[in-house]
Amino acid sequence: MRMVAYHTIQHTTASLPLQTRARLWYRTAMVSATDDYDVIIAGASYAGLTATRHLNRHGHRVLLLDEHAIGAVRHSACAVPTRTLADVGGLSSSVQETAWGVIHTKLNTVRYRSPEPWTIFDHRAVCDTLRVQAPHVPFLQARITQFDGHAVTTDKGRFTAHCFLDATGWRAALASARQPGFIDRGRVTIGMEVTVPHRTDAMHFYVNREIVRWGYGWIFPCGDTSRVGIGAFDNPKGIPDLLRAFLRRLGMSDDLRSVERTGGFLPWQQRPAVLDNLWLLGDAAGHCLPLTGEGIRFAFQDGDLAGHLLDEMLAGTRTWDTASAIYASTIERHRRRIGSFTHLQNFVRHVPNAAFAPMAWLLARRAVCSWGLTRYLNWEHDAVPDVP
Repeated sequence: MRMVAYHTIQHTTASLPLQTRARLWYRTAMVSATDDYDVIIAGASYAGLTATRHLNRHGHRVLLLDEHAIGAVRHSACAVPTRTLADVGGLSSSVQETAWGVIHTKLNTVRYRSPEPWTIFDHRAVCDTLRVQAPHVPFLQARITQFDGHAVTTDKGRFTAHCFLDATGWRAALASARQPGFIDRGRVTIGMEVTVPHRTDAMHFYVNREIVRWGYGWIFPCGDTSRVGIGAFDNPKGIPDLLRAFLRRLGMSDDLRSVERTGGFLPWQQRPAVLDNLWLLGDAAGHCLPLTGEGIRFAFQDGDLAGHLLDEMLAGTRTWDTASAIYASTIERHRRRIGSFTHLQNFVRHVPNAAFAPMAWLLARRAVCSWGLTRYLNWEHDAVPDVP
């Protein structure tokens, strides 16, 4: 039996109780390169970790894989509706909560109040919280090198399973290995963000073509600091230069080397939800919303849906075909709503810069804001039908 080094989980569990760390170490250390599993989950972030919560019981043979330690890499500003964080038991990871938003255009600045609060959270803390909810699912830090539909090959060994979940983010490591050319790099938003000393009580959005031609800037409150970033729909080169210019515009230091920096791609290409025995979750499925770039809420929902269905399938109350059909149809209904945001994003490309000012004024009106954001905040996957 191959023994996996303790350092594969040490970095992600240092803040956890000693008894919990010992149990997680034991489960991780007993992973064998020759074992077969019921489910292999590639990707140990929001979608993958949420799915493991449902697969932690009934003796399911599940393996969680990621090339990085759990919680080690943050790619986003980490802001979700507060109730979304509560649903996954992650409120303890909250850094700041706010119901206020501010839209800045070239000609005006408007302030609005969300009908529900949003929470900016600590990425590592929420990942640790999710991990603790599935202590019996072993985690292996390994880099995926190959996937043939039946086995995933990593730098730590080859593992087989009956079904797989791809929650590896925009790169969709399993699906891309199965289908070369799977990712359309032209249909992603690119973003970059820094954390700087700055206090604010609201989430700020900058919609101004002088800052970024097709996209927006943001400032998200984070206690004594703020997360300041730029997102561009057209995936241009030179994002670091745009971010430096934005920071100078805000009167902040533009030295990107002296601050915490993160970034990546936000995929809004609608990819297949099911490829034979492989389900795609979160960013791997292209579930970042066009225009707004929000994706964490839907990664949680994808993980919750997939984990629930697979738990029932492995427990014998649903067939694989039925579970796959429900997952695919639920994601398809979700994507029909995403289509409206794709049209809005395309529309915004053609809006004159001066026109953003009256649009922002209208969106900030109490009645319009309450109606629109209430519908937006209530956007959730359909409930899984009861087993007959």
